[in-house]
Amino acid sequence: MTRYAKSYVLGCCLLCLLFKSYSQRSYRPKLAEFAVEKLSDHRTPYTGEGMLNGNSQSDGDLLLKAKLAIPLVISDQRLIGLQLKHNQHRFIFNHADYEGNSDIFGELENRTFYNSAVRFLYREQLTPFKSLTFLGSLGINNDQFKITPEALNASASISYSVQRSSTEEIGFGLVASQTLGRFRALPLFTYENHFAPRWVIDLALPKSAALRYIVDNRTFVTAKAEFKSNRYNLTDPLVGQYTDLTIRKLDLQWNLAFEREIHDWLWFSLEAGYNRNLLYTIVERGEATRDALIRLRPRDAAYMKASIFIVPPRKLFNR
Repeated sequence: MTRYAKSYVLGCCLLCLLFKSYSQRSYRPKLAEFAVEKLSDHRTPYTGEGMLNGNSQSDGDLLLKAKLAIPLVISDQRLIGLQLKHNQHRFIFNHADYEGNSDIFGELENRTFYNSAVRFLYREQLTPFKSLTFLGSLGINNDQFKITPEALNASASISYSVQRSSTEEIGFGLVASQTLGRFRALPLFTYENHFAPRWVIDLALPKSAALRYIVDNRTFVTAKAEFKSNRYNLTDPLVGQYTDLTIRKLDLQWNLAFEREIHDWLWFSLEAGYNRNLLYTIVERGEATRDALIRLRPRDAAYMKASIFIVPPRKLFNR
């Protein structure tokens, strides 16, 4: 397995926490979020045999994201909740430079890709400073918004966290996933440290690493490096001959985010950064990346995201 393929696995398999407790209670979890992401123009050259010859100018990726968290049980000892997630992804291309027998980019452009899931969270406070968290997820990744066996994905993780001090928390765990015919298992590591009055380091490895500056309790500025991965089942035949395929895409993004409170429970976020593509392939379902039928290599590009989200009211959360 290549280095990029390993990075892709790490990025795809990691589950984000639905709720995350912060020792100084300065950063509240998101109960609902609505976001628009845009990856700007980047040229995507590819030369193939029979499937595509020539180049195409990519106008970027457009993603619409929605999340809703539903707390079921909240107590000093136990937290149980659900999260509903729905993403829509479009690949947008300009075919002015296209030459070849089969317009693969055209087929991708005419499809909307869906990533929808239900996630379950169970967090048990074992002692005042130790907790155990279980996360489960079941969803679909395909180009039709419907449940099919080929598009199913499932993940489960368990992690153990220790509050080492009033400013530091560390956690270890394991995640396993079955996504579009590929099984993976890997370790998890989380770390949070309020190492200065206004500075916080937040690690969720291998997915992301962030450094947050607390301007005040209504404003945050965060610098982050993060893997962003997408994989989808192609339901219909591709260029009339290839079936049961998966599109896989992995990007590494460096970004700077500005978050600001609009109202006690309502916030907005603006995010911009630099996107480096690590992997962009089409493979037969369940096959390794090294056996890809198509390999695309987009150039690096700018990245932007705007979102609005809901958090628990401050008085309720602190209580």
